Amino acid sequence: MPRVFNNSLQKAFSQTHRFVLNLTNGRVTGKFGSAPVLILTSLGRKSGEPRTTPLFYIQEGGSYVVAASNAGRSYHPAWYLNLRDDPAASVKIGGQEIAVRASTATPEERDRLWPRFDQMFKGYAGYRAKTERDIPLVILRPFDTIAP
Repeated sequence: MPRVFNNSLQKAFSQTHRFVLNLTNGRVTGKFGSAPVLILTSLGRKSGEPRTTPLFYIQEGGSYVVAASNAGRSYHPAWYLNLRDDPAASVKIGGQEIAVRASTATPEERDRLWPRFDQMFKGYAGYRAKTERDIPLVILRPFDTIAP
């Protein structure tokens, strides 16, 4: 399948998913199969505009962890590059918005957390096999409060 089609299809799916999640405050499509979904909002590193992305996540203590898999492509997703430039972001889970600070997991954290991602969504193993880059895991640690 051509890359342009894959990117267009993925973008359309993400936009639809994000719209339904926001419309229903996470009651509909808050999960994809058994995988929970959050909406990440970060600032575009070039535009400075808010950018939202639906992502699978796991919980680790009081934090949320997401994979910058980009479906196994050879380059990082834009949201990951945005967070590297500005780690302040927010996540929306089930209608609740939470201010977070992002950090890339250490190699030790990645080794410990990847099996949980593989268990949640079988596609991650294929993504890692498909690309030569190390797929980062991003830890989203909540701030105490978020402005309304």
